[in-house]
Amino acid sequence: MNNIIEVKDKFVATIDNLLILNKEFRQVINPSTRQIASPAEYAFEFCTVACDVGRRIGKSHYIQQHADDTSLVVVATERHRLLVEARGFDVLTAEQVEADDFDDKVLGKKIYKTIFVDEPSLVFKKIDRHDFYFKLARSGEDQTFILLGT
Repeated sequence: MNNIIEVKDKFVATIDNLLILNKEFRQVINPSTRQIASPAEYAFEFCTVACDVGRRIGKSHYIQQHADDTSLVVVATERHRLLVEARGFDVLTAEQVEADDFDDKVLGKKIYKTIFVDEPSLVFKKIDRHDFYFKLARSGEDQTFILLGT
């Protein structure tokens, strides 16, 4: 019988394997796909890994352990942002991403390699999913969007 630590370890391994599979898939699909689709469409359709297996499985902990200085973490609320802030990666709320001046003031020329969304159903209540990808996806970049939660 598994204990909670073993179950959470399986969750981490599953996410890691999904990310490997996604990157391998992107290498074998037709290269013209990237040229035909807009950066936002390509990121949404081919560069997104989404997973949820229930509450308290370790989704936020996974993000905190795997995000680095090339990562952006997007959360729904300011309270949540304060819980994960100052750990070596950028954390923004959905409202900050949605802001009209996001591209100029917040993003600037920075390109995030990995974009984590903690509880996407809450984040995408505050920003349209397509607008989100439009603002963050960059042409020609090897980005991965990881959506963990409902």
